[in-house]
Amino acid sequence: MSAPVAYLYRGFVDFRNSINGLALLIESEIELELVSGDCLSYTNKQRD
Repeated sequence: MSAPVAYLYRGFVDFRNSINGLALLIESEIELELVSGDCLSYTNKQRD
């Protein structure tokens, strides 16, 4: 088993979209399967 990979989504996201909205973003824009076990990080518009 390999170590998980960490990804940083550089665009800002609207966290009001809930987990389903974030999942859709990852599957459509990054083309990453959510069951991969990798770590995903997001930022808001102010990056805080």
